[in-house]
Amino acid sequence: MAMATMRLTKRAVDGLAPSNRELRVYDADLSGFGVRVMPSGFKSWFVEYRPKGGGRLVPTKRMTLGETTKLTADEARNAARDVLATVRLGGDPAGERRKSREMPTLAQLLEQFLADEVEPKRKRTTASTYRHYVRNIIVPAIGTTKANALTKADVNRLHRKVAP
Repeated sequence: MAMATMRLTKRAVDGLAPSNRELRVYDADLSGFGVRVMPSGFKSWFVEYRPKGGGRLVPTKRMTLGETTKLTADEARNAARDVLATVRLGGDPAGERRKSREMPTLAQLLEQFLADEVEPKRKRTTASTYRHYVRNIIVPAIGTTKANALTKADVNRLHRKVAP
C-alpha cells in the first residue's frame, strides 16, 4: 500500500473517495496522524506510533480517534498530539484502552466470588443471604461498572441507598 500524505483538512478528507481496499492517508504536518477510508465509505481519524520509545523492531500500534463526522480535523490532530505526547512519556494508550476493555465488570467478579468463595465455604443460609445481596442489590445498582472504575463514592452511594 502506497503511503499518501497531504495536509488533512475537512475539504481534503471530504474529497477522498472510497475504493475497493482500505485507504490510509497520512497528515503532512503531524507524523503518525491520518485518516482511514473504508470501502464502505466510512472515514475515521487514527494515530500510529511505536510504544515504549521503540524503533523499527517494535511493532506499530494504531489507535482510532473517532469518525470524521464527529471530530473536526483540528480536534483529531490535537487528540493525536496528546496520544503521541503520552507515548513520548513512556505510555501506551492503545494498550491501556485494550486492557480497560478487557477488565471484568463488577457483576462478573461478584459471580466468581459467589462460586469460588461463598458457595463452598459458607453455610447454606449465609450463602443465600450473600446471593440475595449480590444479585438483587449490588448488581442492579453498580454491576455494569468495570472493576477498575469503581470508586469509593459509588460504594458510599450504594450504602446510603441500602441503609435503613
